[in-house]
Amino acid sequence: LARDGQTIFRVGPRQFWFVGPMGADIANGLADTVAITPLGNSRTRILISGAAARDVLAKGVAIDFHHGAFTPDQFALTGLHHTPVLVHCIAADAFHLYAMRTFSMSVWEWLVDAAREFAHYVAAEGAKSISGE
Repeated sequence: LARDGQTIFRVGPRQFWFVGPMGADIANGLADTVAITPLGNSRTRILISGAAARDVLAKGVAIDFHHGAFTPDQFALTGLHHTPVLVHCIAADAFHLYAMRTFSMSVWEWLVDAAREFAHYVAAEGAKSISGE
């Protein structure tokens, strides 16, 4: 579920991840009904986009990345190179990967290596991204 720059992922029974801009005060509205654990500094979000994004991810993630199978707004908790990640399809050929900070460089290095065959531009400034454009 996504609205106004905020996304809610249901990651388990009665477990949700709220992702949004810094300063979004979700906790105040829910404080009396749920237990909240901030994960803001525990995950790194990596963007991979472009025509080859699905092919790059398919090299290491056990998800059917066909356009009709994994569509925008869908997500999956899975693994990439023995590392747990949440993969969120944000557009036809664009994905956010949420990896634990301690493994984020390993995920990034795997993505860079997997993208080499496609000879695409790889940038690491600001938000890390692989772009096929």
